[in-house]
Amino acid sequence: MASESAFERKFSRDKQLLRDVGLPLQSSATPAGQTVYTIDQSQLFLPQIDFTADEERALAHVSGLWGNDSDQTSVSRALSRLQQYPGLLLAGRGAVEKLDVPDDAEPTEMEHSTGVHVRAQLARTDRLVSDLAEACRQRGWVSFDYRKVGAAAVEQRRVRAWSLVAAAAHWYLVGFDADRGQQRMFRLDRVEAPSVRARTQAPDLRTAQDSAPPPNFNPKALRKQLLGESAVQHSELLIRTEAASSLRVMGRTEPHSRNGWELLHATFTRRRSFLSAIAAAGTDVIVLDDDLRAELIDTLERVAALHRSATPSLELAPPPKSRNRASDAAVITRMIDIITVLNKHLEGLPRTELIARLNTTDSLLDHDLQILRFCGLPERYAPGEQFDVIEEGDHVALRQADELAAPLRLSTPEALAIVAGLRFVADYPGMSTETVRGARSARDKILELLPSSEVEVVHASAEVDPAHTTKVSLLLDAIRQRRVLDVDYYSMSRHELTHRELEPLRVVQMAERTYLQAWCRTASALRVFRLDRLGDVTVTDHVFDVRPAAADLPPIRLTPNTAGGAEATLWFSYRLRDHLDDFVPIAVAELPDGSVAGRTSLQHPQVAVSLVTEHPGETRVLAPASLVEHTLAHVDAALGHHQSWHTHH
Repeated sequence: MASESAFERKFSRDKQLLRDVGLPLQSSATPAGQTVYTIDQSQLFLPQIDFTADEERALAHVSGLWGNDSDQTSVSRALSRLQQYPGLLLAGRGAVEKLDVPDDAEPTEMEHSTGVHVRAQLARTDRLVSDLAEACRQRGWVSFDYRKVGAAAVEQRRVRAWSLVAAAAHWYLVGFDADRGQQRMFRLDRVEAPSVRARTQAPDLRTAQDSAPPPNFNPKALRKQLLGESAVQHSELLIRTEAASSLRVMGRTEPHSRNGWELLHATFTRRRSFLSAIAAAGTDVIVLDDDLRAELIDTLERVAALHRSATPSLELAPPPKSRNRASDAAVITRMIDIITVLNKHLEGLPRTELIARLNTTDSLLDHDLQILRFCGLPERYAPGEQFDVIEEGDHVALRQADELAAPLRLSTPEALAIVAGLRFVADYPGMSTETVRGARSARDKILELLPSSEVEVVHASAEVDPAHTTKVSLLLDAIRQRRVLDVDYYSMSRHELTHRELEPLRVVQMAERTYLQAWCRTASALRVFRLDRLGDVTVTDHVFDVRPAAADLPPIRLTPNTAGGAEATLWFSYRLRDHLDDFVPIAVAELPDGSVAGRTSLQHPQVAVSLVTEHPGETRVLAPASLVEHTLAHVDAALGHHQSWHTHH
C-alpha cells in the first residue's frame, strides 16, 4: 500500500509538472470507469504568429531585458519558440538584431543595431503567479496561508481574485477577502506555499453577491499607490559651503546672504528618501519649509527612540545555502527547446550555433543531450523509437522526434513574463516611437495566446522615478551615439562628491532604482552608478569605441557598501526583511515576529545613518557599540540642530 501511495503522489507531481511547462494535459473516463490522461494535440503547439519589424525590435529588447540570469534564460527560450521569422536572433546574452540598418540611419533607427541597452529586474513569474492569473481571469475563489506584517502565525485567507499587480519587484494579489468583507491586497512572497487552493464556490451567497470588483476598480491606480509618490516635488534648503554632498546632486545651488551657506533648489519625488538625505547631512543643512522640518524632526525622534530601546536577543547563524539545482520543469523545458530547434534543422546545427540559440553552455548542452538519448516513446510499447541524437564532430542532429516537430505553446508564466517585458519596453523613457508601437501590438498578440485572455488581469510596467526620466533619455541617447559623459557623482563609500568621465554602456532598472553601467575613465574599470546620486551630466562631443573589457557586460550584482568595510549587525522589520539580502549577510537570525537581523560589513558609517533614517522605526543598528554610538550621536546632533532652528525661526 505504501508503494502504491508513493506512486500516486509522484504521478500527481508529474501531472502538475507537465501543466507547469505548458502541456495541455486533460483527463477522461473510459467506459470501464478508468481515468485516462491525454495531451490535447490541438492546444499543444504554438500557432503561427506574424510579427512586424517594429514588433521584432520590441521582442529583441525583451530578450535582453532581465538582469537575473535564470529569468533571462527562461524568457529567451520562450522567445525562441516565437521565432517564426528568419531576421532575428532572440537567444543569447546581449541579444543583437540581424535587421538591415541603413548607413545613414538616425540614432533612434539604430536603437538595436548595436545591442540591447536596457536591462531590468522585474517581478519574477512562477507557478503561484500562473495559478492566480488564471483565478483572476475566471474571477474565481482561492484560499491560501498568509503571514501579514507583524503577525506571529499564519492565517488562512479566502479571496475572490480580481487582479495581479507588480510593483517594486514584487507581485500583489488584489481581491475580495471573504473573512474581512472588503477589498484587500496580498504580497505573494508572504503566501506560505508555492501554490494556492482553488475553491469551486463562494463561502456563502451574500459573499458571492458582494465580492465582484466595484465599477471604479482601477488596478493601475493601486500600482501607483504601491510605488509611492510619483509627482515631482521641489524644496529649498540652505547647505553649508563645500558640504552636504549627498544633497548637492539633487538640484542646483546659488549664493546666499547667510555667510558660509548656499541655497539649494532640490528636486525629488520620494519624500522619504529626500528626508533621509537631509538627515544624513546632519548639521550641514537648514530646512526652510516648516512642514518638511516637522517630518524630519519626527523621523529623527523615531530613529533615536528605537536605538535607545532594549536590544533583541539574537543567535546569528550562517545563512542557508541557496538551491542551485535546476527544477524538473526547467530541465523538461530545456529538453523540449532542444527538440524544437533541431527539428527545424533536420540536417543539424553546428554546436556553437545551437548553444547560442538555446542560450545555454557547453557543459549543460552535453548534460541535456545525454538525457535526450534515453527519451522518446516508451521502450515497452515502442521498442527502438527513442530519440536518436547524432553528434559528428562539431555538428548535432536529432532523429525520431517527429511528434514534436512544431514549437510548443508558451506556459502561462512564460507568456506573462514576455507581456511584462513588453509593457516595460513600451513605458520606458527614451525608447523610439517605433519600438513603443511594436511593444504594444506584440503584447496584444502574446495575450491572445493565454487562455480566457478577454480579461486582462496582470498589471506591470516600468518604474522609473519621474524625476529621472529626462536623465534616462539623455543617457540612452549617449549610449546609442557612444558619447563620453562628464558627470558629478556622490560616492556613498567615501561620502564625497566626485567628478568622473564615463563611457556609458547600459541602463539597468532594479525595482524603483535606476543604474548606469559604464566604463569609468577615472577608475579605469567597469563601474555601476545610481542615477539618484548622479549630479550634473554633460554629453560631450567625444565618441568612444567599446573596450574589449566592456564588450560583454555581465548582469550587475548589487552588494552596496559592504566589501572590505567594518563589521555591522543590522535589524529589519518584517515588512523590510527582504532588504537584508541586499547587504549580503554572513550570519542571520529570524525573530518570532518575522523580523530579521544579519551581520554584514559597511564601508562607511554614513551608510548606517542613511539606512535608519530612510526607514525610521523599521531598521536599526545593533552592533558594534561604536557604530550604534556614532549613529545616535549623528541623529542627536541633527535633531538638536533642527529643533533649535524651529524654535528660533
